[in-house]
Amino acid sequence: YGFALLVKPIAAEYGLPRADVNIGLMLLLIGMALSSPLIGRLLDRVPGRLVVTCGAVIFGVGAVAIALTTSLLGIAAATLFLLATGTAMLGPLAASTLTSRWFEKGRGRALGVVSVATSAGGFVILPMMAALVEQFGWRGALAVLGLLVCLLVGGLGLLFVREPDAQRD
Repeated sequence: YGFALLVKPIAAEYGLPRADVNIGLMLLLIGMALSSPLIGRLLDRVPGRLVVTCGAVIFGVGAVAIALTTSLLGIAAATLFLLATGTAMLGPLAASTLTSRWFEKGRGRALGVVSVATSAGGFVILPMMAALVEQFGWRGALAVLGLLVCLLVGGLGLLFVREPDAQRD
């Protein structure tokens, strides 16, 4: 949700046109597209709790890596491989898969609630990201966001994501 907030400061730091900085969003989307089939298989084979927790850690490592590197190639690699994979592991694919496992009756409603909640995340993330960018700059904001996702989402994943009784080993 917050990529647009990073375009202007990154363009200013590197002296790039904003259009070139937006290649980062394309890398994120390409990385998500490439990793999603593998994550889908993973969701079929391992507990969702592990996928969500690992996704939070991978996202956090990717965000911190981007914040710490000054190399555009390093930023591109961290976006394509780490940030994109972590985002895909935490996004609609995992949420829909885990929700559909839990609900047989009312599955459509449950998936609708998950979709609305996912979209509503932008109401929380965008103002938070804007405040972080203003306070700490784009690098500091990414580092804080990465650490928060890693700790909060990873911790919540460990505590609350469970498999339905019928799917437990």
